[in-house]
Amino acid sequence: MKKYKKISLFLLTCFLLSGCMTRLPDASTGSMSKNQPTEGTFASPPTADPAKVIPQMIGSEAMPEYEIPSVEQRERMAGKMGDFGFSVLRDDENMLNYKSVAKFFQSAAAGKAGEVTVYTYPCSYVISRTFSYKNGKMTCAFNEYTAQGSQPEDPQNVDEFMYTKKGNFIYHLAGSSEQSGFRVLPLSDESRAYFRKYIVPVHIIFSDGPLDVSWSSQDFSRLNWDWIFEGLWRNEYGTSMFDSAYYRKASDSMHLDNVVIPGRVVEGLLQKYFNVSAQTLRAMDAYDKNAATYTFEGFRGGGYSPTLEVSQWQKNNDGTLTLWIDFVALEFGKELSAQSVLTIKTEDDGSFRYISNKYSEIK
Repeated sequence: MKKYKKISLFLLTCFLLSGCMTRLPDASTGSMSKNQPTEGTFASPPTADPAKVIPQMIGSEAMPEYEIPSVEQRERMAGKMGDFGFSVLRDDENMLNYKSVAKFFQSAAAGKAGEVTVYTYPCSYVISRTFSYKNGKMTCAFNEYTAQGSQPEDPQNVDEFMYTKKGNFIYHLAGSSEQSGFRVLPLSDESRAYFRKYIVPVHIIFSDGPLDVSWSSQDFSRLNWDWIFEGLWRNEYGTSMFDSAYYRKASDSMHLDNVVIPGRVVEGLLQKYFNVSAQTLRAMDAYDKNAATYTFEGFRGGGYSPTLEVSQWQKNNDGTLTLWIDFVALEFGKELSAQSVLTIKTEDDGSFRYISNKYSEIK
């Protein structure tokens, strides 16, 4: 199995998933405030040869082989490919040049022949998937682009596919144990803006985090403050807390590396985003009363991380904002596997606090 196949589950679960049912796309997905998709970026159909221009783009990034690019590097690379007219899937952002892709899947669902290619930039290489439909059959051909050139693979049969009302494409490769998929139609600018501001700071933690359990400002008992702090730290400072001056290397193989952070720093950051008392935080095992510090080992697990989408929102009379967050799991054929209703208190200066969340799984 080639390396890009090995990471395909990671890519699709972390940032490319969303869909379910073969119908023509719908423009709205919200009911409180409608999530009207933007027109999205659209260039003329690509005329450049990807086998020539994409290796040149990768070479211009000068990244070590197989290094995972930063968000900024992904966006820069996506923009370069988009300028050539290529359709590009992006991390928690709308697909660039999506219209030709939407047209192809609409036509295929109606039994019309055609072909389209979508690109992703998961590492220091680019992966393309070319979908072809003819005589009632669909195939998918992978291609890997590096700075040295491209490595195309033979087409694989797609034995099932769906293009959904919400604009998600779900498909199953013959012989694969799971489905795959990605969002084609764009979410609205407002939906994306809410996601960036309110979901990004806490969405990387899916085990007892603010989005995947029910909690309130009167009952924080289910929240894992250790992992929440780690996510907020990364969002606040743009780097890992393990890259800070608070890092401590493990004393031996029986222990883990950790960070030892002053209480005022930990409590200050958590209280910036949650109405939680110092007394509640100091009840954690991580707190050392004598030293007035917190010792965190950080999140070291993996597991399943669905794609999150803000589908509805409502500004309330008490100054709070409520967001409906859809958990999208296309590899299980679900456009809605769970939903959170997150309430946030916003301030005129742009600051905010998370107030409560109600999480429910969708059967």
